[in-house]
Amino acid sequence: MIINVLNRLTRFYLIVLLLLVLTSFELIIAQVFISHKNILSSNDQLAEVTGSIRNRKGLPVEAGIKLGNDSVFSSDFQFALLPGIYQICPRRDDNPLTGITTADIVKIQRHILGIESFTNSYAYMAADVNQSNTLTAADVTEIRRLVLGVIADYTKVPSWIFVPKDSTFPDIVFPSVSYFKTYCRHFEIGAISNQKIDFIAIKMGDVTDNAAGHNYTNTENRTIYSTMLSYSTEKINPSLLSTTFKLAKEIDLAGLQFTLTFNPDEFDFYQINNGNIQLTDDQYTLKDLAQGKIHIAWDQYPLNKTDGVTGNLFSIIWKKKNSSVLRPVLNLDPKGIPPLLIDQNLHELDLSLKSETQDISESNRISINQDNDYIYFHGQQKLNSTAFISITDISGRVLSQETIELNEGIFNKKIKIPESLNGELYFINVHTETFYKTFKFIKLN
Repeated sequence: MIINVLNRLTRFYLIVLLLLVLTSFELIIAQVFISHKNILSSNDQLAEVTGSIRNRKGLPVEAGIKLGNDSVFSSDFQFALLPGIYQICPRRDDNPLTGITTADIVKIQRHILGIESFTNSYAYMAADVNQSNTLTAADVTEIRRLVLGVIADYTKVPSWIFVPKDSTFPDIVFPSVSYFKTYCRHFEIGAISNQKIDFIAIKMGDVTDNAAGHNYTNTENRTIYSTMLSYSTEKINPSLLSTTFKLAKEIDLAGLQFTLTFNPDEFDFYQINNGNIQLTDDQYTLKDLAQGKIHIAWDQYPLNKTDGVTGNLFSIIWKKKNSSVLRPVLNLDPKGIPPLLIDQNLHELDLSLKSETQDISESNRISINQDNDYIYFHGQQKLNSTAFISITDISGRVLSQETIELNEGIFNKKIKIPESLNGELYFINVHTETFYKTFKFIKLN
């Protein structure tokens, strides 16, 4: 009886002892995971780690931060940690286009050409989007491709990098590339040793410091004009039209960007003709023509200061799909490239588009009659215009073409009917800038 009681007590104490050991072991394992230490002292106390993330203007930038089992997405952070060795690595890789415009491209071009060099390492790091430790045309090309929508993200870097504020740069041009590929800050927590760690946020590609990195922060400052760009369209021939773009006022222009929309069911893009600015192949993209969009991001290269750009900037040639449509209706896509003009002082001017072509088609009247040799045109219009006349057969084959001038007010014109026509059915098409008319006729014998 006594032996049985002792055996039961022994088993009880062994179970209790085992539970205590296991509990202590689990506690130690948990604390080691948090503190990165193998041995803990009963005197260890939590230390406070605080910090902030700001851009070069001192404005807050939110980022993801993780320490131990805690994580935040904020521009300010605070953690309580046990003694140990840690690293803190802010991360943010969204919206790579934030703060990026043609103004940044112009400023990087100026640095490369030696016109206006960067004066701090942060600008060098922001511009070096291909991580080559140099600034070249390759960086400019990468940023322009991002603006045009050819690429959705940078190929070598995240959208933001975060540099410890207490970093020192022995070379102002470029710090160690290998260091900034980690974008981390290593530190050690001792017993009751508080730490303050601040970071400078750098938006890659943004050398003008316009990127907003906080929900309540908008650092962009633009001069707004109601109309900066106008366009007008005229016929080249019955199937081709030319739309010419002009500045509404004289500007010392350094850059231009926008997404132009048109109706792809009515017109095909044919080509771009340069005027007072030279649009190279890498400064526009036609990847979304099927959706009726042309993306343009022009920057002046080489950067020659002018006394102001006036006259025709460039022209777009269109091919008509629908003969009854007079001209393309063009707009700036608010969901595309932000519409901006950049002047030589790198001011970003909000851009709007206005058509200069007057819609007077409803005021025009025209009719025809004929005799054996001529077709006579009678009508009335409000403006002088050039009319393109074509005669086609029932299959659409063009048999003759000529141009006549229609005067303002009441007009009477005639054209000779080609002698080669016989007594079949024909069509005569009259095109002007403001109307399109087709008439049927049969050559009289």
